[in-house]
Amino acid sequence: MFISDSRGYLTYNPHNLPSDSLVVVYGFPNQFVPPNNFVGILMASDGSACGSHVSSDEEWLRHDLGVNNPASPKHHLLMATFPDGYRMDYVPYDEVEGHQGLDAAYEEHLAKHNRASD
Repeated sequence: MFISDSRGYLTYNPHNLPSDSLVVVYGFPNQFVPPNNFVGILMASDGSACGSHVSSDEEWLRHDLGVNNPASPKHHLLMATFPDGYRMDYVPYDEVEGHQGLDAAYEEHLAKHNRASD
C-alpha cells in the first residue's frame, strides 16, 4: 500500500501515477513548546490543512504525523482526501522558515481561505 523513499518517507500511490504528479503532504513542526515538545502540522501542497499532533520530540513528531509511519491514523484522512495518492515530506524545525514547497503550500492555504470568505 505504501512505498518508502530513501529517507523512509511514505508515498501512497494506488494508481501508479508518476510520483511528481501526486500531492505532497508536508509534515513540519509549527511550534516548539519547552522543554522539548513540538506541535506539528500536516499541510498539503494544494493548501489543505490535514492534521496536527503534539509530540515529545522532533523525531517522534515525524512518526506521529505519519511521514514515516504507515500505521498512523493520519493516513485514513489523507487517503480519503487524496484518493489518487500523495507523497509525504518532512521539513525539520530549523528548515521551516523559507522552505520553498512549504511556503507555496501556505500561500495556497491562504488563497483558499480568502476565496471561502468572499
